[in-house]
Amino acid sequence: MKGRGNLTHIDQQNDIRDAVSRNERRAAFLDEASNLPSLQLSDETMAWFELLAGGALAPLSRFMGSADATSVEREMRLANGTFFPVPVILPVNDAATYRTGQRVALRSRQNHLLALFTIEEVFEYTAGGHSTWAISGPMDVLQAPFSLLFPHLRESPAKLRSGLHSLDSERVLVADEWNPLDGAQTSWLRKMAASLDGRLLINLMMSQERLDDFELFQRLRRCESEYHEMLGPRAFLNLVSVPKMQPGARCLLLRALIHRNYGADVYLLTADAMTGFSGEEFAQWEAGIEALGLTTLSPETRWGASNASRRTLASLSTREAERGFCLWFTGLPGAGKSTIAEQVVVRLMENNRRVTLLDGDVVRTHLSKGLGFSRADRDTNVQRIGFVAAEIVRHGGVAVCAAVSPYGESRDRVREMMKPGAFVEIFVDTPVSICEQRDVKGFYTKARKGTMSSFTGVDDPYEAPEHAEIVLKTNQATPAEEAEKVMRYLLSHGHLEIPETKEEKDPAPRKKRLTGQTV
Repeated sequence: MKGRGNLTHIDQQNDIRDAVSRNERRAAFLDEASNLPSLQLSDETMAWFELLAGGALAPLSRFMGSADATSVEREMRLANGTFFPVPVILPVNDAATYRTGQRVALRSRQNHLLALFTIEEVFEYTAGGHSTWAISGPMDVLQAPFSLLFPHLRESPAKLRSGLHSLDSERVLVADEWNPLDGAQTSWLRKMAASLDGRLLINLMMSQERLDDFELFQRLRRCESEYHEMLGPRAFLNLVSVPKMQPGARCLLLRALIHRNYGADVYLLTADAMTGFSGEEFAQWEAGIEALGLTTLSPETRWGASNASRRTLASLSTREAERGFCLWFTGLPGAGKSTIAEQVVVRLMENNRRVTLLDGDVVRTHLSKGLGFSRADRDTNVQRIGFVAAEIVRHGGVAVCAAVSPYGESRDRVREMMKPGAFVEIFVDTPVSICEQRDVKGFYTKARKGTMSSFTGVDDPYEAPEHAEIVLKTNQATPAEEAEKVMRYLLSHGHLEIPETKEEKDPAPRKKRLTGQTV
């Protein structure tokens, strides 16, 4: 692969043209999306979207239509006869609001624009006695979902496939589950990496992970640490988000297809995973990857965490003396509260703190469903978030809350729910003009046009904090830089212990992705 420092003048010009083209395309998408109806993807649908957008479900590159979904449900084949193990549809709640030819903006749970979708078909899909409405059509993908959980361990299928097969290996063997606290399992993986003529890809699959899932974070942290102890350049670690599925043949075949698209040739399976499903069936269903049943793995070794493993994992962070606290991010809509809060959540878990993230948009979908935007309803929403946060703090946890919470009196009542010093108010002080430029939801535009009322910052007041513990200026620093300011405050005020040095935390040398070279 050609290094960036060896680009010719023509290469550099092409690079510049490509960047300009991408920026122009992005600007055009954002402008079009502001005038389109939005469809917010659920966690499960988001996982499917990420796999489709990245090429992990090839030959499938879009959500299925009626003919493909029905054929796959019945025969595990697309309508054209191509093997595919599970239906992948884009469900909608109110079919009457969608029509063929319509353009729709697909958005994440945080309402970030992901793609523009052109509807070719609106159909009712029935499977297992249940029916749902769905839409299908081509997508113009603007961006794939981005995870703050170990993003450096998430390669695209094309990049990982290219890197693996550039190493002149005859075979790439893949395993997709790993409990690093199981010594026998880890030892077995090391032996596999050492004994193979090819490469070992540990392609960990995770279903609907929460950003603040502390146990998952610590398990992945331990996986990465153990991975760096693997022998030389023979082993590689990657993370893949997948939808939650019932165990069985279809689930196993889907994983096999995903692994194939990441560049694997042989799927390493335990006897438990192969129960009721033989290697011959893999060949029959054209998964495109060989199944290798590992009957040599002892019956006592299981891929799930044992009780002893869970106790060991829990002990990684247990400190009886830790005090709970609440970080309350407040600011105008679009100020950047959620973005910074998510960065802080990851840094807190790196400091071995259990965190619960209470995001305003998500809370309104669940805890405060049905509330409107009158002053009384806004106050009720804030008090509900505050009550949950106070209970978390009371039990020694950390609550990270990101909500507009426009009224000072309501925020003060939340402060009073907690012990002195436990409530840290963080004012994300972003000018309304900047918030409008960032408006992925189109709310400011609607409020200015009068099609939306009682919108904070336009026709409803925002009462800026007068004595916030932390003030962040997002138009002057990046979200990562602002998150570091929060962490410095927590350290200086005794909410966190002084972190260990990098050498103390991770003495093992880091390996470059796909090369095995130490850095």
